[in-house]
Amino acid sequence: MPASQQHQHEGPDERAGHVGHVGHDQSEQQGENEQSDQKKILQQLQYLIRDFQPVAVAKSGESSVPTGWEQLDSILPHGGWRSGQLVEWLGEVKGGGVGLLGLWSAWQVAQRGGVLVVLDNTGKFFPPAAAALGIHLSRMLVVSPRGKADFDWTLDQVLRCRAVGAVWVNLLKIDNRAYRRLQLAVEQSGVFGVLVRQQKCLQDPTWAHLRLCVTPLAGQGNWRFRVEVIRAVGGKAGASCELEFMEITNQQRSKRDGALLNPTNGPRLSQITPNDFR
Repeated sequence: MPASQQHQHEGPDERAGHVGHVGHDQSEQQGENEQSDQKKILQQLQYLIRDFQPVAVAKSGESSVPTGWEQLDSILPHGGWRSGQLVEWLGEVKGGGVGLLGLWSAWQVAQRGGVLVVLDNTGKFFPPAAAALGIHLSRMLVVSPRGKADFDWTLDQVLRCRAVGAVWVNLLKIDNRAYRRLQLAVEQSGVFGVLVRQQKCLQDPTWAHLRLCVTPLAGQGNWRFRVEVIRAVGGKAGASCELEFMEITNQQRSKRDGALLNPTNGPRLSQITPNDFR
């Protein structure tokens, strides 16, 4: 197996990239559209470099970032997340919590320097739900590519941008050569790449530095998961632990009224489910 927002998110209209549809007359139009879309994304990355480069440089000497759960830190090779890593979160993407945990891990790293980029290739990402978790939308860029070519190009670009702290993406299929390029990209840039994948992708070869499998557990209203280390460069596979997501979010509650600190007027945590993160 192989080893080894615009600076501010202001909604789906302004700086979040939305890359569109594609036919002999249509072929030329498609080429023009792709160039236009890629130009927009490059412009967004230039904004990021301008506004976030100083913090991005500061993150390069950083050691590990705590996950927020001691039990998870104890089974990871470096005792937490590391910049310059590709992390695969595998499980049931629709409602299984894998997207939720992946997004949270990306935000933990992005808080230490750089912006969080969400590559929304499904059109289902819901920023207010992310805000309900305490993620600052002013530090998040949502990019929505249309078509595989634009998606592949965009993913490569954001993983190479040193002003990006972390990237979250729901990744379906990827060939071995393209995967290797992603690994080299994060090792060069120091970006933390989070790849959310269906559990069936466990059968596929990987270039991820860390591969985690998520299984939802029955609970009394709280979101509980079992996380198993499937692959860990520099560590051992096979270890597992149980997590309760409320352990993290409860730390962000206001002392004044006990309400979750929410940077927007969006939903409270009690109004969202793991299915909102896929």
